[in-house]
Amino acid sequence: MDDLEIISSSEETILYKLEDLSRLNDKTLKNLKWPEGVRSKMFILTGKTDEDEKIFAALPGTAPVWGLYSADKADLVADESVPFLPSIRLRPLKALYDVRKAYLDTRESWYRARNAEVTPRQIAENKNFLENFLPESRHVCFEKSGKPAGLLLLNEYSDYLGKLADLVTWAWEEPALNADERRVIHAAMGAWLGVNAEGRVHAYAAASNPGAIRLFKDLGFRLEAVRLVKEK
Repeated sequence: MDDLEIISSSEETILYKLEDLSRLNDKTLKNLKWPEGVRSKMFILTGKTDEDEKIFAALPGTAPVWGLYSADKADLVADESVPFLPSIRLRPLKALYDVRKAYLDTRESWYRARNAEVTPRQIAENKNFLENFLPESRHVCFEKSGKPAGLLLLNEYSDYLGKLADLVTWAWEEPALNADERRVIHAAMGAWLGVNAEGRVHAYAAASNPGAIRLFKDLGFRLEAVRLVKEK
């Protein structure tokens, strides 16, 4: 994949054009060359992307690959076909303390559900998020039986081209929700984004996290780029 056309490069990141997503596989990942100082490579997709879930699923579970999913504000609208469910309610988070607690509780739930250990890098990234991004985030939270059922956080950021956009910095849904409840929360999240997003909305999902990929695609996002991070 190092033979692809380069769009731009900086000290730490190289941007490429990628037409055929199927070129992304275990063999190409192992054969990538990393110039000194480069920490990530971004592949901007120019062809069809509807095979993303299948291609990502074939990669090693530990591969440092993220899909960048995107949607325009105008495409994020309420799905009128989704019925109202009284069991799912909006949960107002009136103070920063409430937002912080909801984020930490749902983050702990996410790791506990996967029996995953938090790495030192993730601890550092989370500390930075709590201090520098959470206080500025826009948010929506849902509950079922008085407990969190869904949470989405949104922040402004500069994308890979230096343009301002919105980034979903956290998205979580209660794993025990049934299919109808999940549909209601997805529809409500999409409608909320359609009102509260400023324009273009991005969301990163690890290639090894099919649940996040399906959530974003249900909200109306489509794969725009793939980000690879150099393993230490």
